[in-house]
Amino acid sequence: MPEHLKCKTDLKTMGLKPGVFVKAKVWNSYIWVELYDIHEAVPKRKPTEKQLAALEKARQKQKELDICPICKEDVGRKNLILNSGGILACEWCHHVEQMKVKKKRGEEVFRRWFDEDFVILDTETTGLDGAEIVEIAIIDRMGHVLFDSLVKPNYPIPDEVMEIHGITNDRVAIAPTGDRIWEDIQSILQDRKILIYNDELDVQMISNSCHHYQIQPIHLNTECVMRTYANYIGSDRWLKLSDAADRWTSHRALEDCFATLKVITNVWIEMGLMNELKETS
Repeated sequence: MPEHLKCKTDLKTMGLKPGVFVKAKVWNSYIWVELYDIHEAVPKRKPTEKQLAALEKARQKQKELDICPICKEDVGRKNLILNSGGILACEWCHHVEQMKVKKKRGEEVFRRWFDEDFVILDTETTGLDGAEIVEIAIIDRMGHVLFDSLVKPNYPIPDEVMEIHGITNDRVAIAPTGDRIWEDIQSILQDRKILIYNDELDVQMISNSCHHYQIQPIHLNTECVMRTYANYIGSDRWLKLSDAADRWTSHRALEDCFATLKVITNVWIEMGLMNELKETS
């Protein structure tokens, strides 16, 4: 390539501005590069102090657009998100704000429970899909046992499920069937607030058992301690009952009822509500 022909990049390095006309083009393996005659190039004018100041101000303004207004970190504009509340922030700050909202929601529910009467229910089953209840327990908010019984299912408990809760087919063989105990359960749960750790599962299991015995199920006024506790601690995931209660459980219905009550009372203590209870007693 002739020495007097230069590309724009070379001319810029030399402090020159290319002329009007392209003199040649060369292929550099992936694009055509335009070449200019160095003799037609002119020196680039140096910017004035005012221009430099304006340029620096524009750069700073552009840089500010890359900064999260909450954490003040330079995350880049493409990583700043406008949420439904009209707040522009990085993904992490949005996550933190969402967790604060969830925690406040969880605190409100626990505070409401403190002023309400409720019972706690738990079941053990033959499995998951289409499963039946093999044990059910109910306690009140003071820990008094209102109901605790094994239940004879229509179908055997699978071996892998027996390994979880330890309830064997021999033990439930002499237990009452669901239709025999349903009237007692119904009388306890009717018009009561029912707190359950993972209420969707237990409500489904009760519905399954009612279906097996052709029992008309009652409406259960349940609330989920598992999801509420996840909100309270600002967690995206649901914790196992043993982790939330910070105690080992044997996966038996009555023991899980007491573990659920422990989760609730531990939160009340953290929120200072149990102190209020002591002062008023």
